[in-house]
Amino acid sequence: MKRLFVWICVLVILGIGSPARADAAGKNQVQSVDGSWSESRSAMTGESVLCRAELTMPASGEGVYTGRLSRGLSFIAVTAVERGEERLNAAYYTVLTARQGEAAFTIHISPLAVSPGERMTVEYILMLNDGAEEENHFSLASDGAEASKGCIRCFTLTGLRAVILPETGQPKPLSGACLCLSYDPAGRDRVAFRMKSEDRYMACSAEECSHSRHLYVIKTPLSGRVYLEGLSAGTYYLCETRPADGMGERAKSVELLLTPEGELWTDGVRCPDRTAMLTNSAGPERQEEHVFSLTEFYRRGSEALSVALLALIAARRYYL
Repeated sequence: MKRLFVWICVLVILGIGSPARADAAGKNQVQSVDGSWSESRSAMTGESVLCRAELTMPASGEGVYTGRLSRGLSFIAVTAVERGEERLNAAYYTVLTARQGEAAFTIHISPLAVSPGERMTVEYILMLNDGAEEENHFSLASDGAEASKGCIRCFTLTGLRAVILPETGQPKPLSGACLCLSYDPAGRDRVAFRMKSEDRYMACSAEECSHSRHLYVIKTPLSGRVYLEGLSAGTYYLCETRPADGMGERAKSVELLLTPEGELWTDGVRCPDRTAMLTNSAGPERQEEHVFSLTEFYRRGSEALSVALLALIAARRYYL
């Protein structure tokens, strides 16, 4: 009987302590494009994503939870607080935001709406800002609790233009090429960018971005290399809208696959360092064609001038 009594006491203690452990192991997840929930997903700079946290009201009844974000994330709003299938009225919770620091926002949930030990779900919206890095973490938990962190990722793509020289066979970077990154092979649905420097562009969600000016065509500098930051995972097409300086034809577009793990693939081959090469093998524009066209222009002009002079002489003889 004593052993049975001891085991019952142990089970009671474990049952009482389970809410605290559940809060410590609370999940922070982000919604994927297909509507499912996971601990990590990729997004584009300026894109809003829906996140959620599974929390437990502590035994003290003080429902104070702090949202901690990486500097690449911005807090937008709390959209819902749910207790089971019931959505709480906004009068039962208060959201306070901070302008600076890791603690971006704090939510106070009234004990009148949620009892101690009861579980709830908080949904809130975050946005990737200009300070986004490859991994941007977020969490919502009570102070001192060790909740799992969610992650929103974005990637940087390095585009390198090159032409194969017939004499040496070595790739040579080309400058002055106009490129676009699109979602379709025809290059109509293009990714919007904001220019950070001569060779760096930040991708952004044009529908949600707060900036009013966006670029849809990128021009390569003298180095022929451009860096495209803030991209989400997906399939893209790197196209050339105008040939580089001295080139006769546009390069063939390249299909790029950016995986959720951050790997870049093209034509079934993994690209090291996320470097894509757009090769133009058409060769330099032929200068002989320009010389021929100029000679032809002078020849035809001389013929026309000779005909005009002969007509003038004939007319003069006729009238004189």
